[in-house]
Amino acid sequence: QKGQVLHSSNPTFMVRHQTLEAYRKLVEADRGTKSIVVTKDRNDELVLIISMAIYVGNSVADRLVLELYVDSDDILRPMLQAGGRIGDTGEVVLVDAEQRVLINLEHPLPNGERPAPLEYRIDAPPERWAAAGAEGIVDATDYRGIAVLAAYRPIPVAAGIHWGIVVKQDREEALAPVADSIKIGRATWRERG
Repeated sequence: QKGQVLHSSNPTFMVRHQTLEAYRKLVEADRGTKSIVVTKDRNDELVLIISMAIYVGNSVADRLVLELYVDSDDILRPMLQAGGRIGDTGEVVLVDAEQRVLINLEHPLPNGERPAPLEYRIDAPPERWAAAGAEGIVDATDYRGIAVLAAYRPIPVAAGIHWGIVVKQDREEALAPVADSIKIGRATWRERG
């Protein structure tokens, strides 16, 4: 099982995609280092592991590794949706630098599948550009093959590591108020004409 170190008080721990076993050995051997790793738990759910080696004596045998497992959806999703839902089709997508999904997607893929975090790589333009460190607003096609309006940008997570965030809504829903206004405007103009 592999994980990605997001933060560590010891810069030598900042190795991407190392095994959890190798990571735990590093933590055990280093007094006081605090680290955060993103990985999957036994139930295949994305989790953040916050860990620290605690020594109760001077011997390596007197150590304890404290690991706190946090469901990433429980922590990240409320922060990403703090302003509420984005209509019926809106979604916030979080990807790592390799465009792998970090939280569960709101919508299924075109084949009906629901991809698992860290296992599915989105190659839609907004996610690709956010993962590459760019930011902007675009009219594009999303991972479902649906036309969307999307805002995207990188999020610095730790030294040398960033994620990409995309906030998007189906173009049809996003532009519906504009289309309605145009229809109302035409009806009013015809009445006067």
